[in-house]
Amino acid sequence: MTKQQLPKGWEMVKFGDIAKHISKRVEPSETDLEIYVGLEHLDPDSLKIKRHGVPGDVEGQKLLVKKGQIIFCKRRAYQRKVAVADWDCICSTDAMILEANPDNVIPEFLPFFMQSDEFVNRVIAHSEGSLSPRIKWKILAEQEFEIPCLEQQNKIVIASRKASIVVESIEQALLSLEKLKNQSLNNYCISYAPKKLKDFGVSLIDGDRGKAYPKTKDFKDDGYCLFLNAKNVTQVGFIFKEKQFIGKEQDKMLRKGKLIEGDIVITTRGTVGNVGLYCSCQFKHVRINSGMAILRCNDSELNNTFLYDFLRTKLARSLIVSKAFGSAQPQLTLKILENIEVPYLPSHKQIEFSNLYKKFDDIKQTLLAKKRNVFSFLKSIGNV
Repeated sequence: MTKQQLPKGWEMVKFGDIAKHISKRVEPSETDLEIYVGLEHLDPDSLKIKRHGVPGDVEGQKLLVKKGQIIFCKRRAYQRKVAVADWDCICSTDAMILEANPDNVIPEFLPFFMQSDEFVNRVIAHSEGSLSPRIKWKILAEQEFEIPCLEQQNKIVIASRKASIVVESIEQALLSLEKLKNQSLNNYCISYAPKKLKDFGVSLIDGDRGKAYPKTKDFKDDGYCLFLNAKNVTQVGFIFKEKQFIGKEQDKMLRKGKLIEGDIVITTRGTVGNVGLYCSCQFKHVRINSGMAILRCNDSELNNTFLYDFLRTKLARSLIVSKAFGSAQPQLTLKILENIEVPYLPSHKQIEFSNLYKKFDDIKQTLLAKKRNVFSFLKSIGNV
């Protein structure tokens, strides 16, 4: 955009004219500061630092951060990690420490601008490296951006403050909702005697080993089978972003792991205990790879939707994780799974449980949608 095309009151400036790069290093073992901030402590799209470590957690020189300075993740900028320090601390050298130049920009406006799509996309475009792309200060400092006048910056800051308060309120509501959900569902669980999965007559089936491929034009609609791996099963159910398939002939050769309507898939290696409920409307032919197992309800005493919802509760997940063995890569066996205990609820109580779970989930999704809308607003700040 040329200067003539800029909205009234806006100007084109180099990033180095509105931000200062601070690069003072410190040894963790020699500092009196009590807080260490690593990239893992920063949340995407949040200027607030909600957790941190201590200097004793790390070795090697780190960056010194003063209260109010901006911690910007210069590595993998697509993660959108920018935060403002609430205290003096030290942080990872994979970050860039910045502070606003008050002569050219309202200090509080700068971190909000750095959350904008315009800024993030420019950083991504000029980052170097393939596995872990990062931006250099000398390159970032030369980038030119359209910046509003001080009066408009102030309006944006005020609006952004209000938006941030809304986000904090939503996050508090989500925490309260999760606490209420756990308490309410736990009340069902502790009110009834437990019964092992094997005593409910649940069939447990291991996944099968096979070589899968991304879908190509060589696979006809009726000539392929989706081959699920552990990445396709998360804490929120099935995710089909990365799909792999096997051909019809290989499908016939495999002996186990074929899903039928209503099957529950559970991960048994690595991140154990994630579950998904299979519906044939998603994909007609599906098998599961090794590292997962199928739970198939054969007894009318146990509703598969109730079992799926129960396995997603905090109580059940904690139980399942505690049963896994192996530290580097935790694992579950069918023997362990068949002895997992499930509350022996009457059929109508199982339906009540699942209906209650769904109500909590619907409220959660509504709150998350509101949060996404606020984030969309925050990311649009600074875009012409």
